[in-house]
Amino acid sequence: MIILRRGDRLPTVAVAQMLINRYADSYIRVDGIFGRETQRAVRAFQTSDPSGQIRNTTWRALNRPRYQILDSVDATDPDILDHQDISGQGGDPIVNYGMSSGAPQVVDRVLAQGQIGNVVLLRFHGHGSPGHMIVASGVTDSGSAFVDRYGPGFYRYLERLRPLFLPFGSVELNGCRVGRGIRGRNLLQGMANALGVPVTAGIQSQYGGGNSTFRFEGPTRTICPYGQSLRDWARSNCRVTLL
Repeated sequence: MIILRRGDRLPTVAVAQMLINRYADSYIRVDGIFGRETQRAVRAFQTSDPSGQIRNTTWRALNRPRYQILDSVDATDPDILDHQDISGQGGDPIVNYGMSSGAPQVVDRVLAQGQIGNVVLLRFHGHGSPGHMIVASGVTDSGSAFVDRYGPGFYRYLERLRPLFLPFGSVELNGCRVGRGIRGRNLLQGMANALGVPVTAGIQSQYGGGNSTFRFEGPTRTICPYGQSLRDWARSNCRVTLL
């Protein structure tokens, strides 16, 4: 359910590095950057598929504490559900259809399915544009999107999800170009501050499906709470003792 490879700069990379340090016979820097050192450690940990990429089998072997990954899918456009093929990856997605003012309802559905203090990753799949992640209405807003222009009330409602996350949890917005520009930065910063975890979005179009399922396509932008860098966040939050 999680696919990482060399070159990725993501909060989930930091989690994988932390787990490698716990369960593999190696020690690597925990900085959220999937470089040569991390790739070498992943290969050493792998047995049946020493690809150096973290796919389903490797993630399951590392995720012995069974941290929870949640996927929320806007299925108003059926192609999105087909492209992501979440059920085929063994997931139990939160499938949302068209709703008027659906963003609060999506938050409620995530809250109902999440395990308090155990969510390592929450992903939203749907269409998007800069600073605009549609979560339950296909290709229009109608109050069913996370939008940078929404006021403090929107972020206060998002704060209800905060107790779900582990200290090293994160959120990914998988719509097209959601992280681009000032609007993208504003949305990610507002969400990160409200949720207390980093939020990542793509800068380019995201097509999904096939070998790209669950991966961002092209460069990403990650905003950590209160202006932290990814490295600083990783060093501060991914040192949890797992014994």
